[in-house]
Amino acid sequence: YKVGNQFWEFSDYVREVVKALHDSNCEQLTIIYEPGNSIVRNACSYHVSVIDVMQRDGFRDILVNGTKYHCGSGLRDLAHSIRIENKATRSACKEVQRITGCTCKESDIICELVDFPEIQKDDKLLISDLGAYTINEIPLFLLQAPERYYVYDTAKNEHAL
Repeated sequence: YKVGNQFWEFSDYVREVVKALHDSNCEQLTIIYEPGNSIVRNACSYHVSVIDVMQRDGFRDILVNGTKYHCGSGLRDLAHSIRIENKATRSACKEVQRITGCTCKESDIICELVDFPEIQKDDKLLISDLGAYTINEIPLFLLQAPERYYVYDTAKNEHAL
């Protein structure tokens, strides 16, 4: 189903699930459903503070008190989602600025900014519209394979475990 500019209400999801069950002759099927953040929350913003600014390996590294691991697991370019909250008028930085997290891992680069206002120590940054499953840690029970799978074959109208 295509979602328009407005986000769905929980009742919309229930209506679609009930319709799918009805269309598959499974009205009596009991569903245990935990809606999770993907339904109850659509997006979040992440606020970080600049701890330090360093010149390293030809880059201007901006160390913040957050990590890329709080910004979601996708390959989305976050450069368009970053704003300096306390910005006074500044000229664009001529070199690449890398926003780096505080995990001490070389891979903890949140994003690279090109032609972006110069970020300074003690600045506050806002990374907007990150989505529902970002800052939350995914518990191990969601990552483990279930012991049973329920399969419904619509072509054969058969249920199987």
